[in-house]
Amino acid sequence: MAYIEHAVQPLPFVLLLTFYYITIPVVILIWAVTSRYYISKGNYRLKRFASLLLAGLIVTSMIGFEITSMYVNLHSPLGGNVCFTSSCVLSSPPVTQYSFSRENIESYGLPSLGLMRVYRVYDIGKNATLGLPVKMNYLVVIRSWVLLPVVDVYVYYVRGNEVYAKKSIRIFWPEYPGSVLTSELGVRFTVFILQGGTGGLGA
Repeated sequence: MAYIEHAVQPLPFVLLLTFYYITIPVVILIWAVTSRYYISKGNYRLKRFASLLLAGLIVTSMIGFEITSMYVNLHSPLGGNVCFTSSCVLSSPPVTQYSFSRENIESYGLPSLGLMRVYRVYDIGKNATLGLPVKMNYLVVIRSWVLLPVVDVYVYYVRGNEVYAKKSIRIFWPEYPGSVLTSELGVRFTVFILQGGTGGLGA
């Protein structure tokens, strides 16, 4: 089962995925091509390289954050809420609408600052190895490192309206977010694309 209303459009997803992989190599190539005359003279234009690389890292980081969110969003009845502080996370609908205890969540630790999205994941997925039905019952916080192409995923396992365990996952570029989530959580994460019907794409 999945929340098909959260399926993604094919063109935006393919473009995001393409830029996720090519942005950093492309900015390095741009630096090398536009600076080749200076490099041949021993001037590597390192300030220009650093500024181009930083731009590439930020773009890749934001895209990785977005792709990871797409995978989690498919299994969320509410959709995600953007937050920048832990207090925002604790007052967001995925927490308040399910009557989770703030103190209970805080006892497992929350990221204090950063660009974050909060999701309530409640679904029946498929086991990553056997394909058997498995219950997905989590509170998930996704955080971007922004300046580096790294995404943190904090998974709080839920029973009733209480958190009873936590798993921290870190996705480094060029790792594929769907594959990492599948491997770490043991549930198949797939992005569904709707175009004249329902199609699946992802790990």
